[in-house]
Formats: sequence, structure tokens, C-alpha cells
Amino acid sequence: MFNRAHIPETHYDWQASLRLMGNKEAVTEELALLLRDMLPEFGSQLQTAFEKNDLFNIQIVAHKLHGGLCYVVTPRLKYLISQLETACKQRPEEISFISPYIGSSIDALHATLTKTFK
Repeated sequence: MFNRAHIPETHYDWQASLRLMGNKEAVTEELALLLRDMLPEFGSQLQTAFEKNDLFNIQIVAHKLHGGLCYVVTPRLKYLISQLETACKQRPEEISFISPYIGSSIDALHATLTKTFK
């Protein structure tokens, strides 16, 4: 069950991302930039699916975004997307509780990555 008190505060963790990529700074930065560049499109697609109450497309976009988040340590958004995927499969009535946090988290992560990698 979704509980907003469990949402992590951290948007991006460079050190954890670096460790995940075997301390390869160039790879870590490249993956973070790829994610940053894809975030607006994911956000737009999810917003459209939320507005249309389109469970199928919410699931598809969330799954794609979750895959992208596996290579960049983004605790807040990864948690929210994981909760969204679970809600799509098991508790669709919770989507309306999760969705308000998604757009702002995508925007905040995009801003954080843009600031980090000028």
C-alpha cells in the first residue's frame, strides 16, 4: 500500500551511481545525461496517460522508465515508479494517490541532473 511517508527525499545519488558503474565517472555521467534527456518525454507520456485514465499506457511508460532508473541511482523517482507499477498490477485505485508525486519528482530530478552536469 502506498504511503507518502516512505517516499525518499533524495533525487539523485552520484556516489551510489558511481559505485554501481564500477567507479567509471564517464559512464556514470553519460547514463545520467541520457536519463535526464529522456525525462521530459516520460513525464509527458505519463501525464497524458494519467489524464486519460489509461492504465495500459501508464503501465508501459512506468515500466520503461523503471528500466532506465536501474542504471542511475534515483531513490525518490525509482520508489515512486515502483509503487506505480505495483498499483497498476495490483491496486489500480492507488494510482490517483501516487500520480501527483510523479510529475514533480521527474521535474526535480531533471533539474538536479541539469545542475549537476552543466
